[in-house]
Amino acid sequence: MALKLPIIVPTCEIGRLGNALLSGAHTLAFCLEHDLYFTHLWFERFANDFPATRYSLFCSRPSFPWFPVPRSCRGWAFNLARFLKRLIPGRRAEVPTVFSNIPECVERRITFTRIAGKIGRYDINLATEVRLDEPSFFDSIHDCWIVNLRGWRYRAPRLVEKQAAIIRQHFRPNREIENAATTALEQARRESDVVIGLHVRQTDYQSWQEGNFFYSGEDYLQLMRHLITLFPHQRVKFLICSDQLPESIRSSDMPFVTGPGSPLTDIYSLAQCDYLVGPPSTFSLWASFYGQKPLCHVEKATARPSLSDFAVATQLTWKYDGL
Repeated sequence: MALKLPIIVPTCEIGRLGNALLSGAHTLAFCLEHDLYFTHLWFERFANDFPATRYSLFCSRPSFPWFPVPRSCRGWAFNLARFLKRLIPGRRAEVPTVFSNIPECVERRITFTRIAGKIGRYDINLATEVRLDEPSFFDSIHDCWIVNLRGWRYRAPRLVEKQAAIIRQHFRPNREIENAATTALEQARRESDVVIGLHVRQTDYQSWQEGNFFYSGEDYLQLMRHLITLFPHQRVKFLICSDQLPESIRSSDMPFVTGPGSPLTDIYSLAQCDYLVGPPSTFSLWASFYGQKPLCHVEKATARPSLSDFAVATQLTWKYDGL
């Protein structure tokens, strides 16, 4: 592959693992489509757990350099990069054609900066979406050497679906994480015909979206009882991954096992389940995309989904992206 400029550098650090994977997948899809050099600056804390980024100073694709990078070295390099990007001056410019689905009430903000015509920077607010899979976006940056994408909603859903196999390979974790995920699934499949991955989100969901998606342990138990009825002639077991498992679930008689316990092992354990369910989250969204397993995001504590409500997240999009 003959790589072309510009080098694409997304630098918005919002949220945790699920957000980092989702953001990286959309930007990587765009770079794959146009044979561009991809970096993933805010993937630093996870880089050593993925073969594709372990050998890269800037979590890039293609990987550079070609030897294992100590975490301390990568941290030093990232801090230097963060410092240098602040030195890039900015000016406002209107590039309205790269936007889509922007409510009229949302301020349209974009800063496109160039030094000697070769370094660009996009700044967008959280409610603004830039579609990387629209030709107008590539046309606006094709003559740059480096483009810094600052902001959260840079999306290329059509390209994510098109480049899905390469994206999954790039974000395939190391063997230790895969083995831990597989072991959890083997335990869940004992004496069961269907394994449902249940994502129980607790701590930060008490405040996110004003607590609308924070469900009690009893809410989850009622949901689990309902899901069992969807498979009347099969033995159902749940694999539960949670940042804080409610005691009411832990002490219940429901057929379940818990995930391995770390964010990385949990998300790749969920990816191996037969079905996925939980509150809206990029965590379960990534598990659905990576494992190609049907997912249902439960938007109310009283929701009782049917099998028709489950679908694979082939384009890594969700309705709460900008909220």
